[in-house]
Amino acid sequence: MFDAIDAAVARSIRLVILDVDGVQTDGGLYIGGSGHGEKIELKRFDIQDGLGIKLLLLAGIKVALVSGRSSPANRHRAEDLGVPWYEGPGGRKLEVVERVNAEHGVNWTGVACVCDDLADLPILTRAALPVAVANAVPEV
Repeated sequence: MFDAIDAAVARSIRLVILDVDGVQTDGGLYIGGSGHGEKIELKRFDIQDGLGIKLLLLAGIKVALVSGRSSPANRHRAEDLGVPWYEGPGGRKLEVVERVNAEHGVNWTGVACVCDDLADLPILTRAALPVAVANAVPEV
């Protein structure tokens, strides 16, 4: 249950950073190849998460997807939702999120991060509202 301090923090949020793998997806990857030998990577995104993102946008809260790996599936999902996406090479997301904050004119006191893995700890420890999904590693 939220107390008054938590509610004040929640009201101050202007930007929500969402991890992708394990947060927007179930964490699984389907990897195969086309008939022409091209690599194909598929991910399963939940439609209800998409609705939540649209509702945040309607409320005037900015949303950005940030992933530690390059993936065309992430780009396609972000485009479908009308939100920017960013890739933190090798799972190093802190520099990427600091750039996102600057682009949107938001400091850490206005940022919520929803994450699940160890690579996310540097951004979770700085966010005003850090959120771990149910399947997050215990450290998160």
